[in-house]
Amino acid sequence: PTVLPPASQMFHSKANKKQEKKKGKAKHAPHHQQTSFASPQNKASPSPAAKRARHSNPTCATLKQTDVAGASTFVTTGAAGFSGSGSSVPDPPEDVCHVIFVDLDNWGAFFSKLPQPLTDKTFVYGFKGGTTVWSPPHHNRAYQTIMSKKCFYLHPQCSKRKDAADFAICVHAGRLDERIPKHIPFTVLSGDGGFHELANQLQRSNRRTHIVSPHHQDADIVLATLNSIGET
Repeated sequence: PTVLPPASQMFHSKANKKQEKKKGKAKHAPHHQQTSFASPQNKASPSPAAKRARHSNPTCATLKQTDVAGASTFVTTGAAGFSGSGSSVPDPPEDVCHVIFVDLDNWGAFFSKLPQPLTDKTFVYGFKGGTTVWSPPHHNRAYQTIMSKKCFYLHPQCSKRKDAADFAICVHAGRLDERIPKHIPFTVLSGDGGFHELANQLQRSNRRTHIVSPHHQDADIVLATLNSIGET
């Protein structure tokens, strides 16, 4: 007769076989969890605070501006400028009496044509775009005087698109209009007629704005006009 083992032994034997099968399957199974964690889709996205910190990093902003705009001639003002500027373009000093935006595409010989320096407390922004190459004039009294007062800023080269420098003038004139007192007049030195609309818009915000065309005018008249605007 066949002798069967006790029921308790048969139960433990079957349980051991099941455990061995489970261990074998776990040993040969692929590591799905490691693969899923390594997948780019499962990487945690940065938090809103981290995104804001990254965008507000001044180093990143400076590098981006250098790549797009290129080199610039940065001239600091002689006195502490107006506060609250969110732009890399410097504000004029607080005692400024006249701000001039020069379209160097239209009149690159601005300083060379001036017979005398501009009046004191005049700040000049120069803008150029396209293929315009502008170099500071040598042995020029008007240029040397304004540089000694640190009241000239050459904006980085604008793009080669049509009227790029004109649009840059409009943008920065609008920004500056919001930051400095309204009694300080703005003057755009250019022969482009489109700037008359800029003057209309600025005058609606109580900013006295002038458009001076240097073409077909004697340099003495241009200088007298600019100085009279700053003195009134």
